[in-house]
Amino acid sequence: MKKIDSCKWILAPTERNKIPITFFINDKLMNEMEPDVIRQAQNATTIKGTTDVILTADCHVGAGVPIGSIVVTDPYEGAISIGAVGADIACGMRVLLTDYEAKTFYDKSKLRKLMDRIEEKIPTGLGKAQEKAFPVPVKEILKKGAEVLIDNNFGLPEDLEVMETYFKGEPDISYISETARQKGTYQVGTLGSGNHFIEIQEVKAIPHPLAEKWGLHKGQLVIQIHSGSRRLGFQVNEELSKRFLKNFEKDELIDKNLVWVPWGTDEAEKAYQATIGASNYAMANRQAMTYYIRQIVPSAKVLYDLCHNTGRFEYMDDKKIFIHRKGATRALPAGHPDNVPKYKATGHPVLIPGSMGTNSYVLVAGKNAKESFYTVNHGSGRTMSRHAAKKRITNEDFIKAMGNILFNGRNPQDVIDEAPQAYKNIEDVIDSVVQAGLAEIVAVLKPMAGIKGKDARRRR
Repeated sequence: MKKIDSCKWILAPTERNKIPITFFINDKLMNEMEPDVIRQAQNATTIKGTTDVILTADCHVGAGVPIGSIVVTDPYEGAISIGAVGADIACGMRVLLTDYEAKTFYDKSKLRKLMDRIEEKIPTGLGKAQEKAFPVPVKEILKKGAEVLIDNNFGLPEDLEVMETYFKGEPDISYISETARQKGTYQVGTLGSGNHFIEIQEVKAIPHPLAEKWGLHKGQLVIQIHSGSRRLGFQVNEELSKRFLKNFEKDELIDKNLVWVPWGTDEAEKAYQATIGASNYAMANRQAMTYYIRQIVPSAKVLYDLCHNTGRFEYMDDKKIFIHRKGATRALPAGHPDNVPKYKATGHPVLIPGSMGTNSYVLVAGKNAKESFYTVNHGSGRTMSRHAAKKRITNEDFIKAMGNILFNGRNPQDVIDEAPQAYKNIEDVIDSVVQAGLAEIVAVLKPMAGIKGKDARRRR
């Protein structure tokens, strides 16, 4: 491992990795990195036609490849790997700007009431669903995404102008099974479990002139959503992985989660199209939640919506590539052709959340963003498994870390696996991004209240 500068490292080719692996991470996080992260990064190079593997500052052990990884393959001689896309396909972030000043909700009773009203509209927790099927058929959502919701008055036309571009035309969804579609029928407009959240935040700092241009001001109340394609996306990922695993002999793969299918085959194209369909569902899910939040906060305006856990065809220096981003998100600079028109001149907002007790950040692509294929981390990254967090972190430690931040749960044990102590220090992660020149801070968002993926009535 060779240190190139303060936050850039390169692992030279070895017997395990035939190509170099790049890490954008500061000294502290590098020293704390789990050895298995490096092993998984090396394994990722075995995916057919891999040309580049890059790890972001929040990287940690995942299934097959690390969460916080960028795996680039040749679109002609390479392959698509469902494991390198990620299980919750197109999980992503959305920030809603409001006309409220955060100080209006310094009164905890008012803040709690706002939380309660949101939870009344949006089911939270593992497997939770709406009582009725969403009025727009799942098939239409898979083909048209958030656009079909807006066509049916579940959003504003301008919402589409602030969602990252993904795919032109309607995808072939033949590889999305009826089982997956059934699972998605009642989960449009639901949060999910784990690290998914709706967080009420205050804009605490705006160190960049773009903040005001984008509609952010100090003291403003904003709402951030983190959710994805729910059980439908997991089902698509699971079924595709099993389908393609049959193409390999026993022990042929170094890790069964690295299953891939080569480009130039009908299977690869249909698998890619299926991930597009699941991505449409994920973005529609966040759109539906926005619709429900607007029933409570009518002024809510979408700043931006972007995904992690994706696979896309893109161009670098006029060369076509296929880029898997697992737990990693785009950071396109000003003038990049893939930017939506509204952000063409500035680059789009890059949304990086912290843990439930720490700041989140709005950034913009930096001068060196191209070095990471215009990609940064998607969060702060876990340091403990959920099991370990529940075992090691006491209720008292959790409550102390949360301070005055409200949370939902029957008791701390309901959300303790998401405690701030279970994650890397977001300041170290953001420092790595900024020092590497991948992005610049535009605004700092301080949490006031967090709704996690727990179904709970009694709350702190």
